[in-house]
Amino acid sequence: MQDDRATYILLGIENQTNVHYAMPIRTMVYDAMQYEAQIKEAAMRHRAANDVPESGDEYLSGFYKEDRLLPVFTLTIYYGPEPWDGPLDLHSMLDADKAILKFIPNYKLNLLAPARIAEDELEKFHTDLLAAFTYMKFAKDKARLRQLVAERSKAFQLVSRETVDMLNTVMNARLPYAQGKENVNMCEAMEGMLEDARQEGWTGGWAEGREEGWAGGLERGKLDTLLALVRKGYLTLQQAADEAQMTPEAFAAKVGFKP
Repeated sequence: MQDDRATYILLGIENQTNVHYAMPIRTMVYDAMQYEAQIKEAAMRHRAANDVPESGDEYLSGFYKEDRLLPVFTLTIYYGPEPWDGPLDLHSMLDADKAILKFIPNYKLNLLAPARIAEDELEKFHTDLLAAFTYMKFAKDKARLRQLVAERSKAFQLVSRETVDMLNTVMNARLPYAQGKENVNMCEAMEGMLEDARQEGWTGGWAEGREEGWAGGLERGKLDTLLALVRKGYLTLQQAADEAQMTPEAFAAKVGFKP
């Protein structure tokens, strides 16, 4: 349906935190069900209005010759930092050669995956999507993420609470913020997340320090802090091991970390 100002569509959103290897079929079914629902609704509308069909074909169909459907568009949003390696259309899922495929209508997946967006393309977003997509793309590269947040600090200083809640939910971001605020400064939130990592390390070290003695406790506190920073992605295993003056293997064994 459209008028002089707009075209109307039914937009569906399918959120994915993991790759779904049958997603083209899944979204195709969603769209087909929505079109079927519109056809049934048109038939019910004609019956309720006591419309007289112009032909037996219209009567049998329940959907009249001049009836039209609203376009249906299902968008799959993939939040994972790993590349999407699933199929992007129906044809890529079929075990058939090109001679057969040319007779089979294809169905393409409408996929939005921040991890697939080139870094320079991110700058084209001027809403909270810039902050959200940047975080999603570099979730496993915290050093680069912090650098980008610092470089584009203006875009990260007034991010809606809903956006941060979404990142905390789908990405397990654990970005802290004060309750009651409508906007969140993600620059401060990320520093708060880093501080949480430090506190987790020092708390564990303090507890063990009481048993092992001050010297052993302080050493353990440092190791636990480094471990927390590795688990949160702020340091690589090699960087943490260098800080502890150990080999990566010795550091991992000492703190019980399994890469």
